[in-house]
Amino acid sequence: MLSEIKHQIARIVTEAHSAEAAAELSFRPVPSAAKGDVAIVVFPLARKVGTDPKALAASLATRLTGVPGIAEAVAAGPYINLSFDRGTFARRFMADVAAGDATAMKPSGARVLIEHTSINPNASPHVGRGRNAIIGDTIARLYRFLGNETEVHYYVNDIGKQIEERSDGTIAFHITSLYPTLYRLEAKGMIEGRWVEKAGQRRRRYYRLTPGGRGTLVRQRSIWENFAKAVNRIAGVKHA
Repeated sequence: MLSEIKHQIARIVTEAHSAEAAAELSFRPVPSAAKGDVAIVVFPLARKVGTDPKALAASLATRLTGVPGIAEAVAAGPYINLSFDRGTFARRFMADVAAGDATAMKPSGARVLIEHTSINPNASPHVGRGRNAIIGDTIARLYRFLGNETEVHYYVNDIGKQIEERSDGTIAFHITSLYPTLYRLEAKGMIEGRWVEKAGQRRRRYYRLTPGGRGTLVRQRSIWENFAKAVNRIAGVKHA
């Protein structure tokens, strides 16, 4: 959708001025979301056309408002701030999903590191406290969808406290037993770890599941689910 909008803008500039002028189009993020979604930098275009950047921005802004997908085009000095029509973008995306066209892009070769926190282990968990984990996971999924090699770092320092909170105190998992578990998993090739040092911070060790570890997780989870169902049937336990 975005590429189509850029193509339409280039066509408008070509018709109003020239293909050479359209080749000078450049886009940049806006300084504030309140001002729009993306800005057109008019300086290089104005140099090619030989006119005042502010006047050119005002002239083009009136033409761009009618482009499908653009809700508003506002001249801001030598820039044009564009606000996209989210409804149009959403309908196009849903149509692409239904048609099977919304697939992940080819690998870009770029490496991305997303570091986000767990929920607050010192208070009762709820959606508000888990927002960073939700946002971090969403961003990681978007980067993977765009074809980037994405690695996620997730703090587990207080995983024992989190397990206790989520089990309503039924399961106690002391932090001292976490690291021996991680070492055993690493020795078995289920996970791999590496040390990361940052200026002014303590050295941290990060772990990630290996392909073999992911496969084992899927199998063990299935075994546990079947076991839990069997116990429930025997004990006559029914969930509300």
